Amino acid sequence: MAELKHLKLLLSGIDNSDFLLSKRATLLETLCVLLYDYSFPMEETITKEEENEREIIALKIRPELLKRKEKIKKLGIEYGFIDDYIKEVVFPQLDL
Repeated sequence: MAELKHLKLLLSGIDNSDFLLSKRATLLETLCVLLYDYSFPMEETITKEEENEREIIALKIRPELLKRKEKIKKLGIEYGFIDDYIKEVVFPQLDL
């Protein structure tokens, strides 16, 4: 699960107010894109193990984003760093 290997590092960057706003927004957008990618089954044929791994990744990312809803509102909505097609899938999962 290479995607989760650096999850804590990404989260600490998002939470670090010493980082530039644009850098924090980029890290936040990265997690939203990962959640988007792992929110629904792949179109190509994959094994059950791979599908389970995708679900685990989404289950680990979602609660971390939920904890940062206010940051998403500011960085992702107010500043518009997150694309609309990502918002359509991810934001309902975060009650945004």
